[in-house]
Amino acid sequence: MRLGIIISLNKTIGIGIIKDLNGGKIRFHVESADTPFFVHDLVSYEIYVIESGLFAVNLNLVIAEYGKEYSFNPKNKIVN
Repeated sequence: MRLGIIISLNKTIGIGIIKDLNGGKIRFHVESADTPFFVHDLVSYEIYVIESGLFAVNLNLVIAEYGKEYSFNPKNKIVN
C-alpha cells in the first residue's frame, strides 16, 4: 500500500488525482458521487500500470489511532 493526498477530485465525472509521498501524481476513478473522499484527504491505495500510466485503486481513508480521518483541509474533516 502507498500513501498520498487527494489534490483533485471531480465527483461529477468520477476522476481524481493523488499526490503521492514521492511527489508523483496518480489518477484514480470513483464509482459514485457519494464517495467519502474529499480534496486534501490522506489515503492509502494500490498502484496498477495501464497504457496511459499509473492508476490508483482500492483507495481507503487513513484513520488516526483514535478513530478520526486525517484531512489537511480545514473545511472538511479535521483531526484535533
